[in-house]
Amino acid sequence: MKVVIEASVVPLAGLPLGTSFEIPTGTSVRDLLRRGGIAGDELYLLPAVNGGSTNFDRVLRDGDRIKLYRLSAGG
Repeated sequence: MKVVIEASVVPLAGLPLGTSFEIPTGTSVRDLLRRGGIAGDELYLLPAVNGGSTNFDRVLRDGDRIKLYRLSAGG
């Protein structure tokens, strides 16, 4: 199945931005991050799939469009 990472605030090793690429069926957002070399840093990231925020356990589907935002706090 194919997905697209539209934007990411962190570099993802081997995962192209803006281009459709293949991932195995059953891949979660967390699995995709690990594949891109991000492990344990997800506490600082907010994933969005198809325009809506989601969690790291979401299983991706064919055609999904992913964006990764950085959580920030301020006052």
